[in-house]
Amino acid sequence: DTLVEGLLDGTIDVLCSDHTPQDIESKEREFDHASFGIIGLETCFALACTSLKKIPLEKLIEKISIAPRQILKLPQATIQAGNAANITLFNPTQKWVFLEKDIRSKSKNTPFIGKEFTGKVLGIVNKNQFEKN
Repeated sequence: DTLVEGLLDGTIDVLCSDHTPQDIESKEREFDHASFGIIGLETCFALACTSLKKIPLEKLIEKISIAPRQILKLPQATIQAGNAANITLFNPTQKWVFLEKDIRSKSKNTPFIGKEFTGKVLGIVNKNQFEKN
């Protein structure tokens, strides 16, 4: 509830994944010797849509995409004739189960394999190149 409140009232500026993949040897050891981190890019949007249902979709997009660019003083992505397309295509209501075969990272360290999510990234257009998810 506090996280939702902070996102809505502006106390929290950004949602990010902290995508920190680790190799299998770094993770499969005694807990206090294991490396910190999991993959996060592939589930960030789905986790936000699933876990933060009280946050309007527009606010989630602002916190994931727009606010980080503002803070880092980067130009905002725009859709304009003549510009290279850089967009994410998604369905915020699609239910799906995250499976190991869905992982594109070389690392597979995530606690979310087998979890049902609401909200799915369908594809990415980056520099006019389309990649289907």
